[in-house]
Amino acid sequence: MDSLISQLTAMREQIDGLMQRLDITSKALEVDELEQSASDPDFWNDPDNAQQIMQKISRLKSQVGRWQGVATRISDAIELAEMQDATLLEDLATEAEALTQTVDKMALQAMLSGTYDAEDAI
Repeated sequence: MDSLISQLTAMREQIDGLMQRLDITSKALEVDELEQSASDPDFWNDPDNAQQIMQKISRLKSQVGRWQGVATRISDAIELAEMQDATLLEDLATEAEALTQTVDKMALQAMLSGTYDAEDAI
């Protein structure tokens, strides 16, 4: 069980580092700010700008949600593992394997993410 906890803790540290590198916290704050501006009664007076802002909100929400969701799954798995319940061991091992694959994919995506990666090629 201790090796599982240490594996999950290492994953949490990796995700926390990636989230810091990608500045997920400030992106979450930006989503909140953009959503507040979208609630302004005059927001749709400029439909082109409003549409761009809504697309940006959607893109940022997706990114923030994905990273925060994985971080939450890892924290939940650590909490369950720390309970030292032998009946959960098999389920936790399965979850740890799934999380390892997810974290590896996300780390690769983070490595390949750049300023213009969300844009079209042409």
